[in-house]
Amino acid sequence: MELDLIGILNNNGASLKVDGTVSFENMEFSGTEYKFSAPLSIQGKIANVSGVLEFSAHVTGSADTFCDRCTKPIGIEIDYEFNETLVQADTEVEDADDVLVLDESVINVDDIALNNFLTNCSLQHLCKPDCKGLCQVCGADKNTEKCSCEENVTDPRLDVLNHLFKD
Repeated sequence: MELDLIGILNNNGASLKVDGTVSFENMEFSGTEYKFSAPLSIQGKIANVSGVLEFSAHVTGSADTFCDRCTKPIGIEIDYEFNETLVQADTEVEDADDVLVLDESVINVDDIALNNFLTNCSLQHLCKPDCKGLCQVCGADKNTEKCSCEENVTDPRLDVLNHLFKD
């Protein structure tokens, strides 16, 4: 979604309502694959406060990923809020790391929402809170089947150190 901010850029106190959808491409981030089958909903506002644009929004929707323990496909709910400060390229700011600099009057809301999704997304997704995961030896799903594998298998290279822990 692209928005033209020309109507509020030089109009102190003006605001623009944001109500629509943002679309994300399927992606992998931090070892987790996300599939977006539908656009996400976004509601918010961009307000000109003394020549600086304050963008606040709420994003909701869903995505498909995999359980980090048992690799079962799962759906996750996406629900986050963000606040961004937007300034024109010729505006002097104290901390340039905390603002988005506008090179033109049109912004891509999808890009801003995506950056905030990546900042807000959970680092672990589970099919259920007590997911037991996969057996490290045979790969069986411990949630659905029992295996006869030994639980405490040590690396054979470390067997020489076992005498240190026998007491």
